[in-house]
Amino acid sequence: MKFRSLNVTLTVAFLALTITILFTISAIYLYFNFQGQHNIVVNQQQFIALQATNEVKSFIQEKFSILKTASSLSNLITSKEEEQKIVLEELIGLESAFRQLVLLNAQKQELARISRLSSLVSSKKTEHIEDELFSHVSQGEEYISPIYIDEITSEPMVVIAVPVTDVFNDFKGILMAELNLKFMWDLMSNIKVGNNGLAYVVDNKGYLIAFSDISRVLARENLAYLREVSEFLNGSDEIIAERSIGIQGTNVVSTSISLGIPDWAVVIELPVKEAYHSVTVALQIFSLILILLIGLTILVSIYLSNRITRPIKKITKAIEDISLGKMGVQVEGKDRNDEIGALARAFDRTFVSLKLAMRMTVPELKKESDELKNALEEKEKTEEALKESEEKYRDLVENMIDVIYTLDMEGNITSVNKAIETTLGFEASEVIGKNFTKLIPKKVLPDTINVFKKILKGNKVTAETILVDKNGKQHNVEFSSTPILKNGKVIGTRGIIREITKRKKGLKDDKNG
Repeated sequence: MKFRSLNVTLTVAFLALTITILFTISAIYLYFNFQGQHNIVVNQQQFIALQATNEVKSFIQEKFSILKTASSLSNLITSKEEEQKIVLEELIGLESAFRQLVLLNAQKQELARISRLSSLVSSKKTEHIEDELFSHVSQGEEYISPIYIDEITSEPMVVIAVPVTDVFNDFKGILMAELNLKFMWDLMSNIKVGNNGLAYVVDNKGYLIAFSDISRVLARENLAYLREVSEFLNGSDEIIAERSIGIQGTNVVSTSISLGIPDWAVVIELPVKEAYHSVTVALQIFSLILILLIGLTILVSIYLSNRITRPIKKITKAIEDISLGKMGVQVEGKDRNDEIGALARAFDRTFVSLKLAMRMTVPELKKESDELKNALEEKEKTEEALKESEEKYRDLVENMIDVIYTLDMEGNITSVNKAIETTLGFEASEVIGKNFTKLIPKKVLPDTINVFKKILKGNKVTAETILVDKNGKQHNVEFSSTPILKNGKVIGTRGIIREITKRKKGLKDDKNG
């Protein structure tokens, strides 16, 4: 067998156990640290996204509020064209995001128009009014159109409209405005997302409509390929802190929230490195600590294994010296109060006994040798006699005409002699391991079980019952059974079964005669 150093084995065992514990603790700590940081990122991004969403909503709602205030003026539809234009001029002067304003009556006829563009260009912008706009606004709803790009300035635009009603709240016309969304660009640029994070807005088709990089907005870039944008387009109202590839093609943690009305979404992105910077720092610090602890563990493991194995090596050396006849050997470590000290003291006592034995005279040694030899011979004779006795008992049991059996505490047959073959037709191997209740018909089974229970309580019982042989034939039997005891506790039963079918039949015939 290949020699294996106990010193190396103990060192490796100590090291493996300690490293396993350290890695387990490290993994648990880093997991909870990551989860904590993740929750912080989620909360921060939700807050920023909600803030940005509210600002975008406020931008749109503010423009609707201005139009609704103007539309509530009495007789706006029935006023003279000059008066209507004065109202529109005040509105366009009040709000720089309005590029043009148009007042229409209920028949879609233009009553007044004020525009920052030339009359030719401005008329082309709203020369056709979609049925969708009228169907919504005529029902008293606010309307915002899909985003479109201005052909001249390439800026994103929408049309918003509110109904104009009379004092009886009857629909009389529409006040609509062409709204320039470039004013949202500054809004997005002012949103602070960490140190290197980004915020942008997409419409319900995935087109970028507000971003710090205006060139990408003007290029009508579609971001439907981004996971957070794709999920928004598929109907998700809120996406919370998912890892994905961001608008700049880098790994980010992104959160998006739908505005509802208009059907846009605000997306917040934070680089993964920045989002989990504290986790990365903790991992680096923990790795350094782990390396230092592993080095310390190696030193401690070597020290402990040497402390354990050094005395064993000395005891081994002492045994080798004694085998070479060196009787002046001293065993070290007897003063230690541990297992090594106990081993050293036990060996020392053995060594003293050995030296005493070696001082004995040859006749004394011969005498002790003869006594030991006689004791061994006597033991062999006793074992042979016991073996012969067991064989005779086994032959006696096997050749008896009555069935000899033993049962365990559950009533399972643990042994039976050959008489079972002549009595019931079973071979011994067929019934060993089976429960005795399998051999007893139902009509006498309860009484027989009650007898079995009495035996298990320590009683010796003699009773009659019926057994069923291999062919299903019933036999009247008488059995005598006693409990098997071990340390005063019943562990089973043993007994003898005798066929009494003929005797029972004879008694019955005598009684009938």
